Amino acid sequence: MKTIGTISILILLMLSYSCRKNPTVQNPVYAGKYDDTYNYIKFSPVKNIQIKWDSLNFYGFGSDSIDLDQDGIFDMIFELALINEDSLHLIDEFTFPLPYFAITPKNQLDLSCYYEYFYVGLNQTVKVEFLESLSYNDRIDTITNWLSSTDGKQLMWDTNPGFFIDPSFGKWYDAVGNYYLGIRINGKYGWIEIDNANRFDPLIKSYAFTH
Repeated sequence: MKTIGTISILILLMLSYSCRKNPTVQNPVYAGKYDDTYNYIKFSPVKNIQIKWDSLNFYGFGSDSIDLDQDGIFDMIFELALINEDSLHLIDEFTFPLPYFAITPKNQLDLSCYYEYFYVGLNQTVKVEFLESLSYNDRIDTITNWLSSTDGKQLMWDTNPGFFIDPSFGKWYDAVGNYYLGIRINGKYGWIEIDNANRFDPLIKSYAFTH
């Protein structure tokens, strides 16, 4: 009887140790997918960024915001800067910033990102951070690269990200159609759906993140 009791205690200790060592893994999160365990919002009509042009109709700028968790505080700010392409020959590129699309995360919001490296001479490279464009069903909760609200404004795309000789404009510049930006808010994973058929008029369609 004592032997059986000792074995039982050992089994319980092993199970306890196993549970501590292998915590429960959360359900996977995939771009574009959601169920009743998610906070899901669909914009109707879709949200687009209204552009205000300067007096010469050369340079346009617009911004918009989203309160993801609907607590009355904006969690992200979108910025879209454009140039009237019919007037390019009249514009001084050092006076007017070249077109870009960027997001500033707030309030413990993280955005999925990736890095590109550019050679600048003398065996030196510089790193540029762009926000990642995800396809439908791409997994989000296993992403390792994130930018937080402490990192400031982040580029979706930029036609001049640092005056490099042959720069990349970022994946979102060529991502024509519906794509997703991975988000992480207070440890909860999710996504934002953006229709990028016209990169100069992106449409924010919906978002979702886990409860």
